[in-house]
Amino acid sequence: MSPKVGTPRTMRQLRRRAEARLATQDPAPANGRLGKEESQRLLHELLVHQVELELQNEELRQTQLELEASRDRYFWLHDRAPVGYASLDPRGRLREVNLTLCGMLGTERSALLGQPFQASVDPRDQKAFRANLLQCRTGGGRLSFDLRLLQPQGASSWTHVDAEELQEADGSKLLRLALSDISERIEAQAALEQLAELNGQITACVQEGIIVYGTNLHYRVWNPFMERLTGMPAEQVLGKHPAELFPFLRDVCQLANLDQALAGITSETMEFPFQIPMTGRAGWARQTFTPFCDAQGTIIGVLSTVQDITERMRQEAETRQLEEQLLNTSRMESLGSLAAGLAHDMNNVLGAIMAIASLQELRSPKGSPQKKAMGSIITACQRGVVMVKGLLGFSRENLALEQQVDLNTLVREEMALLEHSTLQRVRLILNLEEPLRPILGDPAALSHLLMNLCVNAGDAMPEGGTLSITTTNEGDDLVRLVLADTGCGMPKEVLDKALEPLFTTKPEGTGLGLAIVYGTTKAHHGSLELKSEPGQGTQAILHFPASLPQDEVPAAPE
Repeated sequence: MSPKVGTPRTMRQLRRRAEARLATQDPAPANGRLGKEESQRLLHELLVHQVELELQNEELRQTQLELEASRDRYFWLHDRAPVGYASLDPRGRLREVNLTLCGMLGTERSALLGQPFQASVDPRDQKAFRANLLQCRTGGGRLSFDLRLLQPQGASSWTHVDAEELQEADGSKLLRLALSDISERIEAQAALEQLAELNGQITACVQEGIIVYGTNLHYRVWNPFMERLTGMPAEQVLGKHPAELFPFLRDVCQLANLDQALAGITSETMEFPFQIPMTGRAGWARQTFTPFCDAQGTIIGVLSTVQDITERMRQEAETRQLEEQLLNTSRMESLGSLAAGLAHDMNNVLGAIMAIASLQELRSPKGSPQKKAMGSIITACQRGVVMVKGLLGFSRENLALEQQVDLNTLVREEMALLEHSTLQRVRLILNLEEPLRPILGDPAALSHLLMNLCVNAGDAMPEGGTLSITTTNEGDDLVRLVLADTGCGMPKEVLDKALEPLFTTKPEGTGLGLAIVYGTTKAHHGSLELKSEPGQGTQAILHFPASLPQDEVPAAPE
């Protein structure tokens, strides 16, 4: 742009330029009334001044063109700026508005100028808009706020406003507004908030544990499932390291898996028992660790899922126990069938041997070696008969005699016989429930059962101890008999074979005592369970089906 017209420097430049131009032109004739020199001088001055005026006019025209071009560029940039611009007079009416804001409002510029800008603000935000304008005018500073502008169809769009009060050259004050459409940002923010809320609901409702660890492996997320599983609320866990709260994780290698996941290695699923020291909660859990990455793939922590498998492990343990019981039952039934066949065959053989030996003993002279030998054979056969009876008792499926039996009476009678012989070194404790429902059975077989159990208990306590016998009514249809001693107990490998016939750990044992107990219990449609650990004694737990007392048995129809 040329120097401003009228400045001293410009005037001197114009003077020199005018004189230079005049020097190239022919001088006009002088007026006859003036002297020649004076006339020429005045004419020269007039001509120079004329040229100066012409030059000034040229520069003014050039300046005007440049100003118009600059104004056009300004208005083009102002109207087409990506931000809406507006100027408000002190009464809040629009003095200026660019085309961008017209597009945001969906209204022509002519329809907006002179109108209050508040009419374009959503009614829900008009009160806040007035308060912000008042603050801007009274504070004399710059203010930023968000509001909703009305659209022609009645909808509204979120807009960010930067407001500033400026003073014009004439002293009047205008409020300048710069408005940016932030609808997409608000919608995206609302969508993110909804997504965060949805993720929070999913995390809270999912029926498995969700844990998020930070890069320092401190807890960042601990969902409600984990609170229920461990009994520890999130506020006690967040911000702490797993080793600080759950030291058992180191023993089951989960802390090592956590370190691997932070290094980018997805660990294998682990199943492990847990016990929470602070709450006493215990059970089984199934846990996985996965690297937790942001959108760029950078690892920002570890994501872990936890499942409660306590019930599954309990059911599996029960299933294994039932399978073992079924296997033991099947094995004992097979052994019982074998024992029955063996007993019958042995009985026949022993009967023949005893008959021949008895006949030879009668024929032999008194005091002769032959008579003595036959006596030894008869004694051995009699011992064999006892063992055969034991085998038959083990394989027994039916009772020789069936009548109502009071177990309490049977226990007292048997203890009266044994406490001065087999159990004389043992402290006897009887816990017998009264009244006890009767059972249907063979009193002699049940007495033999009690005797075998007591003999085993006495043998397990050679230095003395305590034998407790307890009877209780269990439920509506069972009677429970428990014999518990404080003896040496049995290791698992012995306990697993304790009921097998002919199995014994005693130097002079027959291996038939517990086998007879098992056979008798089975013949009474009952169940037998042995519990024992080395140094912890042994428990024999028997259940028998209860029978109605005689006075409660329904009378047979006539």
